[in-house]
Amino acid sequence: MRITPNETFTELGEMNRGPNLLPRRRRVWTGFASTGFASTGLASTGFALFASLILGGCMGRPARIEAPDWDPDQSADQAITDLDRDGDGLLSMEELTAAPGLKYNAKGLDAEGDNDGKLSRDEIYARVKLYQDSRTGLKAFSCSVILDKRPLSGATVRLVPEPFLGNALEPNEGISDRGGQVRFQAEGFNMSLAKIGMYKVEITSTNVKIPATYNSATTLGLEIPPVTDPYHQGPVVFHLKTKK
Repeated sequence: MRITPNETFTELGEMNRGPNLLPRRRRVWTGFASTGFASTGLASTGFALFASLILGGCMGRPARIEAPDWDPDQSADQAITDLDRDGDGLLSMEELTAAPGLKYNAKGLDAEGDNDGKLSRDEIYARVKLYQDSRTGLKAFSCSVILDKRPLSGATVRLVPEPFLGNALEPNEGISDRGGQVRFQAEGFNMSLAKIGMYKVEITSTNVKIPATYNSATTLGLEIPPVTDPYHQGPVVFHLKTKK
């Protein structure tokens, strides 16, 4: 039996609907839009039962999914310290080039603040605080890799947490299949999952040469948010070119 993974997994082993809806009971399976998959919006009793079995683990022990240990104040301060080259206390789009994971959704973060085209310390703080308040341990996530308009198989996609997030996250990686799709493994779960947060993305391959702008000098970034992102709808697809 397979279920489309459209869920977030909280640190208490619960599955959440969304920021404005309360689950009917602990460990319930409900529709929640997720990055890299289409949302189904299904929430039946059968789904809730199966989700409880998944969260119970294959060995009969209750599964506990630890949420990352976020520090919003420290992360916001460190982002400004690391990236603010001109010393104005704000991060321009040019300065954000050094942090592609933060730049990925800079427009969304700025829109929730003063919408001045730059990111402030408070806007970054608010985003990391959202991570913390969501108590999300894992989120359904997958992506695809296209090289020169063709699916790339055998590529390693590595998610590297932005340094200013401290030790809250660890790197994660997956390998693309024949169709270019990449799944990320989480122990005890038969679906593609990753932790929410901001990541640099490094894509390498032993079969073809991929330009450094996609790996050692990557310009690729990604945010896996705890809530639906109105600025990035649909599957995550990385379109690579061997020649610019």
